[in-house]
Amino acid sequence: MKKKTSWLTFTLVLASLVLLAACGGISPTGEEQTPEATTSAAEETAVPPTTDTAGGDIITLYVGPELVDCTGVAPQQCMQVKEDPNAEYTLFYGQIEGFTFEPGYEYELQVRAESVENPPADGSSIKYTLIDVVSQTPVSTTTTTMTPSVSGGGELAGTSWQLQSLQGAEVLADTAITAVFGSDGTLSGNAGCNTYSTSYTVDGSSLTINPMIISTMMACEDSIMQQETSYLAVLPTAVSWAVDGDTLTLSDASGAALLVYTAVTPTSLTGTTWQLTSYNNGQNAVVSVNPNAEVTAVFGEDGTLSGSAGCNTYSTSYTVDGNSLTISPNIVTTMMACAEDVMQQETAYLATLPTATTFAVQGDSLELRDANGALIASYTAASDVSLAGSSWTVISYNNGNQAAVSVMLDTEITMMFGEDGNVQGSASCNQYFGPYTVDGENITVGPLATTRAYCPEPAGIMDQEMQFLTALQSVATYTIQSGKLDMRTSDGAIAVIATSGAETTAVPAGQAMPAVASSGTAGDDRLAALANATYQVDVVPSGSVTLSGGEFSQPAAPGSASNVTVSLTDNVALGQVNGQPAAAAVLVASGGGSGSFYELALVTFADGQPQNVATAFLGDRVQVNSVTIGADGVISVDMVVQGPDDPMCCPTQAVMNTYELQNGQLVQTSSTPQG
Repeated sequence: MKKKTSWLTFTLVLASLVLLAACGGISPTGEEQTPEATTSAAEETAVPPTTDTAGGDIITLYVGPELVDCTGVAPQQCMQVKEDPNAEYTLFYGQIEGFTFEPGYEYELQVRAESVENPPADGSSIKYTLIDVVSQTPVSTTTTTMTPSVSGGGELAGTSWQLQSLQGAEVLADTAITAVFGSDGTLSGNAGCNTYSTSYTVDGSSLTINPMIISTMMACEDSIMQQETSYLAVLPTAVSWAVDGDTLTLSDASGAALLVYTAVTPTSLTGTTWQLTSYNNGQNAVVSVNPNAEVTAVFGEDGTLSGSAGCNTYSTSYTVDGNSLTISPNIVTTMMACAEDVMQQETAYLATLPTATTFAVQGDSLELRDANGALIASYTAASDVSLAGSSWTVISYNNGNQAAVSVMLDTEITMMFGEDGNVQGSASCNQYFGPYTVDGENITVGPLATTRAYCPEPAGIMDQEMQFLTALQSVATYTIQSGKLDMRTSDGAIAVIATSGAETTAVPAGQAMPAVASSGTAGDDRLAALANATYQVDVVPSGSVTLSGGEFSQPAAPGSASNVTVSLTDNVALGQVNGQPAAAAVLVASGGGSGSFYELALVTFADGQPQNVATAFLGDRVQVNSVTIGADGVISVDMVVQGPDDPMCCPTQAVMNTYELQNGQLVQTSSTPQG
């Protein structure tokens, strides 16, 4: 769901929230606390609000004798308040400026309620200030504490509900409106754009929802804001509830269905790819994510947090205790440069991330908040891609010698996983087919059968076919992320890496298919050309070096015993990029010190001559396992980099990074932790 700022809609929403608050809504704003208390008896009738010449309305609030646990924008303790002395107490989620609460007393207060101009996105639109403590009466706290009544056999409370229809109309596509009825009498969720919270009570099938609804103050597309306004207005008008299976219906006094929800299983914090939708920009504002920069977070079972920050990939560590969260500020990132607005967003996101102290998962939404309950970041779970019914083009496979190698130039290996439990495709010469089974992320493939054609060219194609088929039948687990299929053995070794989008033709199992025609390759000539090409590097003042036999060396300085060296490694992949013959080659450079700097060079061949068109920095003292060029021109690098706690000498974090040529630059587009 893409969000954009609409000032007109923002103003309308703000006005509606102010109106709700004026009817009893209360939000945090307090600072100083300096009341003078009296001990006269409380009035027995509600006092209507009056207009204060200083601005705002003067209202009377009665405050209960103790704080109770509540969940507003974050877990906290709330006062209990009412405007009618004969009514029951309701939860008060904020503070009153100038008022000091002491447990064991009932208070009657005169309070000024004022509208706040330009409130922060996660703050209140109403400011409450103490005018006078009319009375402070000692009472026993054992008889007056509000205890939310939550009946109905526990079916309503404790379940994450997602709205399906609002007064008979279906919820807008790509929006998720949720509700969680807490066992403590709190009701919270996402209204489609903003999060909200209030309180509720039930008595059998009867339901009362407090109209004092607190909401964040973000603005989204007009249609989403209109839906949100309608939802928040309709919600408190529900007077009864009923659960039938996994369906919750809230109805009005006439019995007409107002809101229909279905139960959803909360997404796990760990093992899910969370996609950022909004974040705190460090200027007291929660803003939407730049649509041109995808930001993700993956909380690993091993305590690692990693993802894309929009331009660079990042990794750090985290711990959880209940809903408490601690994220290490020692965040390691790659060092790419992107557009200025993307970099500004990345800097703000990485700066705010370690300030998170709590997390909450509701359905497919995740929120991180700081110690004050302010929103730090909100995410939605990225959509899972089913393996059944998907088609793939293989870019690398395990050759049986503990190495993942690229598919040979001018050959193609494909996989199509049918919904009938059969996999088939081209193994580069012959067609193959056989069964597969999936259980979560576990997979078993085979035994596989093939046609029996022989392809003499290019040299090595039959060996490639045999090695691929062996690798495919060795897979034990798989993951799909960002259009990439990663299949591994039971030991965690790469078996097959593929990209989505292959076009294959389904053929009944056992039916022979024609052999795949293949042509020769000039790969040997290109490899020889790479060993004597000119490359862009930063270790020399000129910014480029020309290799001879794959090597370059010169003194680091006149008379110096140390040399600047650049070497072409064995990690080279041949393929095509933007329709041109190309190679991806890994270089390692040293400036004479302890560093070993690895760079990925993209080389194209115009008239057979190599030209280094772009270079990307891979890291210092990293380990590169393999490089591949996919059919879509995406370059994949399987490598080991420094984790959050690793010294520079000894990297342990295995990752699969991808790179693409964009506007003449080799840009890293993803980084996926492995193993």
